[in-house]
Amino acid sequence: MSTTPPPAAPDDAPDLRAENLRLAYDDRIVVDGLDLVVPPGRITAVVGANACGKSTLLRALARLLTPREGAVRLDGQAIHKVPTRQLAQRLGLLPQSPVAPEGLTVADLVTRGRSPHQTWWRQWSTGDEQAVREALAATSMTEHADRAVDELSGGQRQRAWIAMAVAQGTPILLLDEPTTYLDLAHQIDVLDLVTDLNRNEGRTVVMVLHDLNQACRYADHVVAMKSGRIAAEGPPGEVITAESVRDVFGLRCQVVADPVSGTPMVIPVGRHHTGDPAVTADDAVKVLGAPRGS
Repeated sequence: MSTTPPPAAPDDAPDLRAENLRLAYDDRIVVDGLDLVVPPGRITAVVGANACGKSTLLRALARLLTPREGAVRLDGQAIHKVPTRQLAQRLGLLPQSPVAPEGLTVADLVTRGRSPHQTWWRQWSTGDEQAVREALAATSMTEHADRAVDELSGGQRQRAWIAMAVAQGTPILLLDEPTTYLDLAHQIDVLDLVTDLNRNEGRTVVMVLHDLNQACRYADHVVAMKSGRIAAEGPPGEVITAESVRDVFGLRCQVVADPVSGTPMVIPVGRHHTGDPAVTADDAVKVLGAPRGS
């Protein structure tokens, strides 16, 4: 968590919530009976073991998946009833591993973030131009504006996509595993950038993360999922405990204070370090930097 406290949520902060949500792919129920109120103006991290429904939940919040039962509501209105252009002005999504058309430049990619604000009677404006410039500057991508996205490093590419979301100007930003495939330095760079967007602009952020220690450092609110339901939610210090990690991940661990941030830090215990031969392979599930999949 940043040492800079999150700003007070503005009076017009969006209200995003899920009510009695049931989500499925064909006949396979992935999320069932889930209720969630996203804290406005805060950073929320969704964590949990692979296949627990994290990314599925995010897809539903972004209106990419229609609930079998229940509803996602934005400012009290069922999200599937919100006009598409209006929704795109309120909510932005960075999916897992987005791919840009070959040869598309960073500037062109970021410019696409302004599409929801265009109409046949309102074309490109100086305000749009300024939004693109500010998004490039905020993500330190100005000097790369003329480069092709597919020529960038992983960290630069991720910043370019985030710049597009910034230019979109939405008060809600949904990020699905934004640090996947990035080295540690670039992971921290992206998470610092996300924190800047929250602290400086008051944007509500919901992001799926695998690394529990990063979730504790950067999130104000943690949602721990297990088998398609919320096992626990609240401030990191209340949610991430040795008991909850054992319950949600099947992992024995010790939880200590992070020497940098003071937030919970998970130290996994594997079979070769416990001295207890009864500890099973499930107890050695790797939490920090766990493989992708939700």
